[in-house]
Amino acid sequence: MNIKELTHPTVKQLRQKIQESLDSIGKEIGISFDLGSMRFRPNSGTVKLSFTLSKDGIPINKLEQDFKDYFLKHGIPLEYLGKPFKTFSGNQMTLIGYRPRATKLPFVGRNSQGTEYIFGRDQIINGFKRNGNPIFEDVQPKM
Repeated sequence: MNIKELTHPTVKQLRQKIQESLDSIGKEIGISFDLGSMRFRPNSGTVKLSFTLSKDGIPINKLEQDFKDYFLKHGIPLEYLGKPFKTFSGNQMTLIGYRPRATKLPFVGRNSQGTEYIFGRDQIINGFKRNGNPIFEDVQPKM
């Protein structure tokens, strides 16, 4: 493939080739690469590249890793990551992670359709109580 000028179709082809190359390199070294936005002019261009460590070819989720780093701060056991809880309205959610920069609603849950929602500490604790998890029976909401 010899490119003489950068156009939308050629950049699209170039993106596919770059992603294929990065995927093969990533499998070798255990890193998952993601090409972000590409900007170009007729003779030059730039690309945003992000990468994360991967485990068995699956990128490590930032929300999940942040939960593992901060779970002690809120008194929610690590084993509850990925476990179901019920919202006030009775919807079933799964706890999928934590957002450390969010002060009011730092927890993230996902419903069965894959939609993500944010929750506060007390909402999570009460949701696990509603789901019949006895570990939270004596936990009081923070004031």
